[in-house]
Amino acid sequence: MPLPDFVLAGAPKSGTSSLFRYIRQHPNIFIPEQKEVSFFGYNYSKGVEWYQKKFEKCTSEKVVGDATPWYMCDREAVPRQMNDTIPNAKLVFILRDPVDRAISNYWDDLRNGKLSFAKNLSEVIRNPKVRHTIVECGRYYKHIRRFEKYFGFDKMMIMTLEELKKEP
Repeated sequence: MPLPDFVLAGAPKSGTSSLFRYIRQHPNIFIPEQKEVSFFGYNYSKGVEWYQKKFEKCTSEKVVGDATPWYMCDREAVPRQMNDTIPNAKLVFILRDPVDRAISNYWDDLRNGKLSFAKNLSEVIRNPKVRHTIVECGRYYKHIRRFEKYFGFDKMMIMTLEELKKEP
């Protein structure tokens, strides 16, 4: 069974769902129906075989992808785990104005009954090492540097939501 040739790795609330839907329409690209496989980080202990099963419906497609935007701002281990498992993969990051991204994240969290923006922000102020916060995910430079350490910029495509809107 195949493993991904590319990963849509972030940023959350930056147009990743739209890009995911566009990519799924391409006849030569296989990407699972489940947008967020979340193998690296959360499910890594389940093993590569578990991950490969997510791509078992791939038949004649030439390129395989994974779209899990939370990889970008997830655990420190994610880039290393990706490098250990799919070292030749290309990474795609789509970014959005950090304030607009945080507001979108806030409304999404509010709809889903998660932490309030004020509580999330206060956690960051009290503990700068907090992960998975509304503010933390907008620190693009920091996150992309973690991936660059393992993959290099030649294996990364970084685009903005505005670019996606202009040329979907």
